[in-house]
This record gives sequence, C-alpha cells and structure tokens, in this order.
Amino acid sequence: MTFFELRGVSFSYDGRRLAIDGIDLQIEAGRITGIIGPNGSGKSTLLQLLSGWLDVERGQVALGGQNLCRLSRAELTRHVAFVPQREEGCFSFSVRESVLFGRYAANEGYRSFETEEDGRIADDALKLVEMESFASRAADRLSAGERQRMLIARALAQQTPALLLDEPTATLDLHHQRNLMRLLTTLAKVELKCIVIVLHDLNLAANYCDQLVLLDDGHIAAQGSARDVLKKEILEEVYRVPLVVTDQAVMIEP
Repeated sequence: MTFFELRGVSFSYDGRRLAIDGIDLQIEAGRITGIIGPNGSGKSTLLQLLSGWLDVERGQVALGGQNLCRLSRAELTRHVAFVPQREEGCFSFSVRESVLFGRYAANEGYRSFETEEDGRIADDALKLVEMESFASRAADRLSAGERQRMLIARALAQQTPALLLDEPTATLDLHHQRNLMRLLTTLAKVELKCIVIVLHDLNLAANYCDQLVLLDDGHIAAQGSARDVLKKEILEEVYRVPLVVTDQAVMIEP
C-alpha cells in the first residue's frame, strides 16, 4: 500500500539552486525504504519534505492520498514521527520526560500531563532501544549515541504509522546499530509501518532495506532493490570513488 507519493517535487533553500529537483517516488507501508547518496545530494531535505518540516516548492507530496501541505501540524504528528540527525539545545529534562514528549505529540498537544497509559508507552519505547536504565538520568548527561537512542524512543512513543529517521545509526555502536535495524524490520513487517531511513552505511542499507533510493545532486540516480541499486558502475558514478562491490559488501578500493 502506497503511504507517501511524490509527484514532480522540487525544493530550494535559496530560491536558485534546487536541493530536490523534480522527484517522482512512491513509498509503501510495510517496507523499509533507505535513502542513500553522497553529502549534499538531498537526502535530509527529502526526509524533511516527507515530514512536513519543509514545504514543497513545486509538485506535491501526498500522504495516504491527501496533499500533505493541507494537513495541520497536529494531523501530521498523528501520522508521521521524525528523528532528526541531531537536536540542538540543552535537554533540561530526564530521559523519561523527554520520551514522554512523544506522547504529547501523539495527543496533538491537547493534554499537558501524562496518563498511566502514556507512561507505559514511554517505558516500552525505552526498553525497545535498551534505555530503560537511563530513564531518570538527565538528558543533557547522555553521550551522543545515548541521546540518539532517546530521540528514537521519543518517536516510537508517538505510535505513528510512519517513522522517518535521518542518519540514526551515525552515532551508534555496532550492537545498537543492529538492534535498531532489527527493530525497524519488525515494525515494518509485523506492524506494517512505513519506515524511511537515511543511511550512509551502504552495507546496512543492503542488509535491511526493502527499497533503496539513491540520490545525486537532488535527482534520483537509481531506485529499487539493493541488487538493482548497489552496482559498481552506478555507485562509482554517484560517489566518484573507486569501489569493490560484492554480494556481501561495498568497500572503498584501497
């Protein structure tokens, strides 16, 4: 089932150079869609357009058949949870309180206090990212990887049908990378959520994503399965570096 559909979508930050240029794309529920590509190719911009954080300049993003720009912020937070690369500012709350902000979003801001059910959902989200022992710790005392896992837990607590994640594995160690990707696989396959994830690690993308979208300078250079996209000639043209590509791994040529 198509969850997001992009038709001729373009966006620029300065009104001149297009960060996203005429993209047509369908993203389905029940699958993990990986967005890959070199720095500056438009990956984070595309994710923010899907989340509604940025407004389309030309074209249309549809969510479940509805024009995303016509949905209120409250409606969007019921459908889409977004995990940014980083979140600026000092976290002055505990980890559990920070995760409970996901429940505030899920309740459209109508309730400023949490119920027992909200607390249970937040605690379950912390367990999923192996952060339950950090619940009472001050969020500004966390390492970069711990803070990222807290932000993922906050998004999980929203309990939305779509989850967008911008480079969530960048600060995670190998154990937590695998735990996160396995969790996302379960959410997609069992709960039929629409998962869209920006990744720089092409091997993680190959092992866990059902569909890959390779961006280059705001355009789609290739899309499809890992077998279709992660080809030596395609990747070398986009990344501009010699590579060794096998059935098991993608590596930079020594």
